[in-house]
Amino acid sequence: MMRLAGLILGLYLGMRLHWFQQPRPFPRQLAALLQGTVRLRYLDPDGLVDLFGVSPGMTVLELGCGTGVVTQPLAEKLHGAGQILALDIQAALAEHARRRIAAAGLEDRVRFYLSDLQAAPVSPHTTDLIVLGSVLGEIPDLHACLTRLFEVAKPDSRLVVYDEVLNPAAMPPAMARMHLHAAGFRFGGQIRKLTHYVAMYYKDDVAFDPDQPVGLS
Repeated sequence: MMRLAGLILGLYLGMRLHWFQQPRPFPRQLAALLQGTVRLRYLDPDGLVDLFGVSPGMTVLELGCGTGVVTQPLAEKLHGAGQILALDIQAALAEHARRRIAAAGLEDRVRFYLSDLQAAPVSPHTTDLIVLGSVLGEIPDLHACLTRLFEVAKPDSRLVVYDEVLNPAAMPPAMARMHLHAAGFRFGGQIRKLTHYVAMYYKDDVAFDPDQPVGLS
């Protein structure tokens, strides 16, 4: 048993190092893991989205929507007003998300783009909320991506990052904060759990006391 545990740990650490050295998308062949019972139980997509502050009328940009397990509750929170711009570069994962959204009858609230951020038709200063779910460690040119996100975000908009311990590409919260700060986003609070963390960031002139972060605590 100890040898098996050591082998699993070694494989995981090897994958972590490989992803760190060469960021790349989550393998589409493992799509079932993204919507498996274990992940849905600890991530709790409905409860997760409750932390984001989604409200009707918002334009929400979800970068790396995967199989849509968070896209769906995001769309439901709009209550028929507003739109989700869901991006993913892997057709197989995006198709899972499309089917999920169609089955929930939410097609009018979600626009899918099989594209990275640089090629997506997202205009400057148009997004109220940006969601980066378990994706930061998969982006090769992260600074360019985050700079582009800062450009498309409206003044006083929010950006939410969540990442998972079991994700081999997971980016630690301190490193994520460093990258986002370099792109111009300001930290607004964080929740850490054994399985994942959620952090809130703001653009421009949102006032907050750094000793009393707003949004998440």
